[in-house]
Amino acid sequence: MSGYPEYLVIKRQRCGVCEGTGYVMHPLWKEMCDELVTPLSDEMARQWFREKGCDVPPPEEVECEVCNGRGYIEFKVPLTEALRELGVWNEC
Repeated sequence: MSGYPEYLVIKRQRCGVCEGTGYVMHPLWKEMCDELVTPLSDEMARQWFREKGCDVPPPEEVECEVCNGRGYIEFKVPLTEALRELGVWNEC
């Protein structure tokens, strides 16, 4: 880094994992849906989860671990990069 100050801005981008909702399907629910062709009765679903080590079925959705439930991810980027991306910076 040179002797000049470095200016940074925050770039906020929608989370690509949860598509901006902040929530994703619980991994066990996803596993069950991927494994099964036909829906299970409530009792059969509870039994399936017990076999996976859950006494009680977990919530169907959980906070996205990538964005921590915010729905977006933030990055620090140099000001010049942000201005270039916005189309307002042209280097001579």
